[in-house]
Amino acid sequence: MARLHIYVDVRDGNTISKFGVPRNGQVVFLNQHATDSLHVVIEGASADSSPLCKGGQKIVSFDVAAGKKDGYQICNDFEGVAFKYSATVGNAATEDPIVIIETSGFSTTEALVGGAIIGFGLGLLAAVAFLRSKMQQAKIQQVKSQG
Repeated sequence: MARLHIYVDVRDGNTISKFGVPRNGQVVFLNQHATDSLHVVIEGASADSSPLCKGGQKIVSFDVAAGKKDGYQICNDFEGVAFKYSATVGNAATEDPIVIIETSGFSTTEALVGGAIIGFGLGLLAAVAFLRSKMQQAKIQQVKSQG
């Protein structure tokens, strides 16, 4: 299962996030601050409409201790393509990023596997063509030596 990692820290008095966005799966919040906890609120979410779930429960807000991480699934019934949240570490200024949920049905892993299969198939065809050529040459040599 793919995960979205959001690295949250403080820089110049502001809470900042760095994103790594895979196709689907789990959103993991990693609080990189050494002493202050992270507080996250999913904007506009309710107990019925949140995009994030944990243990079958929709999550509207949560806290992550300093130096810790916590993961949440994209809810199966979430029909949106993005959600906005606010994140605050300690007394730092709040950030308001948007998470885009990729809807493409074709992931990087699938592309690599597909490419490997195509490469294998082309290699197999080349090997068969090479062997046929060698077999033809052997037959010609055999006919010449008998004739």
